[in-house]
Amino acid sequence: MIVCKICNSTFNNYQGLSHHLKSKHSIDKKDYYDSYVKLSNEGFCKICNKPTKFISLSSGYRAYCGQSCVHSDKDVQEKYNNTMINRYGFAHFFENIDTRQKAKSTIIQNNSYISTFNRPDVINKISEIRKLKLDNFEKDHNCTQYKKITEKYGSTVWYKLRLPKLKLGKDCFIENKYLSTIDEYMKIYNEQLIHVSKAEKQIVEYIKSFYHGQVIENSRRIIKPLELDIYLPELQLAIEYNLLDGFEKVKPTRVDNTTYELYTVGKLF
Repeated sequence: MIVCKICNSTFNNYQGLSHHLKSKHSIDKKDYYDSYVKLSNEGFCKICNKPTKFISLSSGYRAYCGQSCVHSDKDVQEKYNNTMINRYGFAHFFENIDTRQKAKSTIIQNNSYISTFNRPDVINKISEIRKLKLDNFEKDHNCTQYKKITEKYGSTVWYKLRLPKLKLGKDCFIENKYLSTIDEYMKIYNEQLIHVSKAEKQIVEYIKSFYHGQVIENSRRIIKPLELDIYLPELQLAIEYNLLDGFEKVKPTRVDNTTYELYTVGKLF
């Protein structure tokens, strides 16, 4: 039996009590609940303490303000996981290999791709947005992307200049006022590279004419980070080409408990 707390009238169900409150006492069921039934901590979310919605005389107020708070409650999560494990043997459907495979197959069948980011139109759109963003940054800051400079010269050796750089996320830029400096540096570098390469090639050919062991050229793996122009591992002999007259022995270099004899070779021919 349900008793009206105002006049002690009895009813078989809450529907009868609700009709009685409205016709006899002219009071709304929510106001009646708040005045005579509501508990002190009722009507507020258990997670965020925000006001919750009134449901009915029999149920009172909701325990949570929304689904996000429901799923944030550790007790609810534990109850859900236990129920899933007892019924199906796993806490979540996607822990089941068959379920994951079925979901993947359905997505591919309906859309011909697994993820939205695999869609060609989405990939193209993202690329366009990124390119526009980079181009606008270049225009606003009067600069050029590292990538474009490297593509122009086909090398990253200009990094050695250690010029001031601008950054946008992971992308780096050089102010356009430094482009002439890079251009001059690369011209000098390329001229030296061609000259040295020809001379070193002549030296290597001469060595191979009488020496039949292994000859390693331009390696940075022997004495890091130094580069050896020519290295004969069986003799532990390194040769460095310089624009000198004649032949000169350099102070032995010791690396990893091994002593390397270094020689500089100038104009032999």
